[in-house]
Amino acid sequence: MKKVIFLFFLVLLACNFDKKCNKSLTLNSDIYIYGWDKNYFIAKKAIIYEYDKTDKENEINSYLLKNIVLPDTLKNRKELYLRTSGIFKTKNNYKLIINDSLEFKISDFKISNIDRGTAITVQKYCVVKNYRVNNTLIKQNNNHLQFDKSLGRIIK
Repeated sequence: MKKVIFLFFLVLLACNFDKKCNKSLTLNSDIYIYGWDKNYFIAKKAIIYEYDKTDKENEINSYLLKNIVLPDTLKNRKELYLRTSGIFKTKNNYKLIINDSLEFKISDFKISNIDRGTAITVQKYCVVKNYRVNNTLIKQNNNHLQFDKSLGRIIK
């Protein structure tokens, strides 16, 4: 029995868990906009426009976000939460427009590997290293898009 357990751990440790990051990653993430309190306008409509990185004029697709969680319903009452699940691909650029009056241009995604330890070995994961919101660099090491409301550009 000890030999079987030893062989099991030997095989498990010999496995290669390295994950190579491609040039593009589909983010299964949501958007958190900080600094959005109940005194700011209520977000009723949010649209995401998708653009190719090389062609910033012609949109590829647009998405009407139906899941907007207002600050009153969250633990952190100073953030707006937009559920996007699978819309963002790091190979494209995006424009988020809230209530036809506030614009966030989300672009220049950079992805990288990070190591996370498990009980037995270290695994590599692909995460967003940084991106830009209206030309402001946002650095992070996860796959959630988080930025401050003050980065938005008023369009109306």
